[in-house]
Order: sequence, then structure tokens, then C-alpha cells
Amino acid sequence: MARERTAQHLLATRLGQLRELTGGRAAATASAPWAERLAPLADRPVCEEVRVVAAT
Repeated sequence: MARERTAQHLLATRLGQLRELTGGRAAATASAPWAERLAPLADRPVCEEVRVVAAT
């Protein structure tokens, strides 16, 4: 029980810090559908290093 409360407190504290740093931008990004958020990443070319690792 104490571990769970500690984890919840630490998570809440960290999320608060991230909100302060990003100025609330994360909330706006999270509301976009996954397809829209990932489309620009899918269009990027894959570097040669990744292609070599994926082929082995």
C-alpha cells in the first residue's frame, strides 16, 4: 500500500513538472488521433544503419 501511494505521488509530481516545462503542450498533442500523430514519422526515410539491423 505504501509503495503504491509513493508511486502515485512520484508520478503526479513528475507529471506536474513536465506540464510546467512544456507549458501544457503535451495535452494538446495527446488529443490528436494516433494516425495523425504518427503519419509524419512514417513518411521519414529509414537510415542505412536501421536497415542493416532489421535485415539481420
